Amino acid sequence: MANLRNTTSLMAEETKTEPCLQSLVCLLCLDMINDATALSCGHTFCRMCLERYDGSFPNKDHLICPQCKELTQLSENRIKDLPSSPVVNGLIDEYDGHGGEVNAIIATRLKCTACQFHGEVMCLCSSCNKHMCEKCLECHQHLNVFRGHTVISVEEMILYGGSLTSWQDPSRFCSTHVSESKNIFCENCARYICLKCVIDHRDHTLKQRDHFEGELQKKVNNLSQRTAMKKAQLQKNIKCTALQRPKVRISLGKLRQAVNDEYHEKATQLKVNHQVLVEEIDALEQDLVEDLNSLKESDRQRIRSMCSAISLVSSCRLGCLETNSLSTHTLLCEELENMMQNGEDKTSLAAVAEKALNTTFQPSGDSNTLTLGDITTLNALHKYSQLNITRCVNLLGKVWGITTFSRESIAIGYWGDHHGIDIIDSAGNTKRYTRIPPGTECRDLVFQEDGTLYASTGEKEVRMYSAKGYWESTITIASVGYVLALNRSPSDEIIIVNGTNNVYIYDSTGSKVKHTVQTKHGVTLQASATSSGLIVASCSRSRELDVVVVYDRDGNAGKPVEAPKNVCLYAAVDREDRVYVAGVDCESGKVKIICYALDGLELKEMVNFKESSLVLLQHGWCCLVSLSRDKLAFACDDKLYFITVNDNYG
Repeated sequence: MANLRNTTSLMAEETKTEPCLQSLVCLLCLDMINDATALSCGHTFCRMCLERYDGSFPNKDHLICPQCKELTQLSENRIKDLPSSPVVNGLIDEYDGHGGEVNAIIATRLKCTACQFHGEVMCLCSSCNKHMCEKCLECHQHLNVFRGHTVISVEEMILYGGSLTSWQDPSRFCSTHVSESKNIFCENCARYICLKCVIDHRDHTLKQRDHFEGELQKKVNNLSQRTAMKKAQLQKNIKCTALQRPKVRISLGKLRQAVNDEYHEKATQLKVNHQVLVEEIDALEQDLVEDLNSLKESDRQRIRSMCSAISLVSSCRLGCLETNSLSTHTLLCEELENMMQNGEDKTSLAAVAEKALNTTFQPSGDSNTLTLGDITTLNALHKYSQLNITRCVNLLGKVWGITTFSRESIAIGYWGDHHGIDIIDSAGNTKRYTRIPPGTECRDLVFQEDGTLYASTGEKEVRMYSAKGYWESTITIASVGYVLALNRSPSDEIIIVNGTNNVYIYDSTGSKVKHTVQTKHGVTLQASATSSGLIVASCSRSRELDVVVVYDRDGNAGKPVEAPKNVCLYAAVDREDRVYVAGVDCESGKVKIICYALDGLELKEMVNFKESSLVLLQHGWCCLVSLSRDKLAFACDDKLYFITVNDNYG
């Protein structure tokens, strides 16, 4: 801020008037002094201007000179007791006599810098940094473009700054020490202070106002420069975006066309396969209808023959029969008797019905083949119905759970004190699973496609281990005295049963229960899943027969497959959704395996395999899994059996 003590000299320099002329102009109103009143510093002003000026500080016992900022003590009457200046009044009278008043006023007035007419200044726009005449002020007040600008009147400028040319914002003066400029910035308080206020901010970080504003201006300049660069870059990106848009559309159009072409090709293949299946069904229907029509026509012919014979027999007069006619009558009666004795051809009729019932649709289980499936007759499945035990392996402990590890090997979890997991292949080779810490407790278990392991440790916990063997999370489920049994669906969902009538289906991460299926046929001990999401549950009913039941995820159930008396059932689902059920006779130890096909929620018997040589010396907890289309694994107590199923059925 310019030193206000030099205001008079600055005005004289700017307006180019003589010093004597300058002393006759009141710096508060910029008019010729009227009733010159002197302050203790010697500067003179209009008495009326001083009274208005003093009204801004009603509670102070002094007056600050608007020109030099010196203090003048005031009495009780304030401005009225200040002395007049006869010298200045005399000079003014002399100037009045020569018409100098007008010239003095005109000489000290600033010109408008906002327009080209250089009219008399009425105010200052601090936003535009322009002195404005009356017309410019009117524009500022009415045009929207100047809305929000700060306009300061001449009186306010003189009141706080001493002159128009040296005027500065009154906010630059300290509110406590009114004569001191706020030339220091306090970073802690984030405000400007004067030199006298420094003592109250002695522990704060202080900067000179010019230095602080310089730094601020540098930041603003830097931001402006970076903004300009970023703007240019974004504009360039916008142009590039416009150029890339057609390329993206072309690429996506080709992609969409490729997908549509592949879809139409696969749809055509499926349509052809569907047509073939429909034609097979139509041909089968035609054959069966012809068989039924043939049976119906045969029965009608028998009815006609019987009616004709009984007519002839009834029309004969018995008293008139002679040798030849009697012989003919006898033959007719015998023929009619034979017709009556021949029963209905129920065998042929049942064969037609059985052929229809035994013809089923087998969905394709091969994801690499684009077919819907095949129409098969169950009678053909009995052509090869022998199971062969290819390997028996002695286990290190009593088995609790087994799961598929590969197409040729299984993983085993043990009951009791034997911990860890053994991997056993169909050749009988055994090795330890070493990706989890030695001695890890593992009862039942299941591996996902990516190698993630879920293992139950007992009645409450299922631990998840990553493919590298890190223990990542734990699933906690309350049980009722049963070790938790595990399985997985073809989509890698985790299936857990806990010896209740609930089957819990977790998502592939094991973090959330997707479904809880409530079973209705006793305690569920084991559960498997089909590719369509159905649940095949092995259930035990206290004092009743074991059952295998198919449930959907809403809890709807099909007709249960019931075990004979003293037989325990264990079920497994293969990759083609065939259901194998092993029945273990608790008294004889014999194991019988039956293959079922899914028909909705119903299990339809496909193959009742011939008696196998599998006889258990001890019957404990058993497990059955499908390794591949033609291979099963069955474990009981401390024995593991690999079983081959002939691949020529199904």
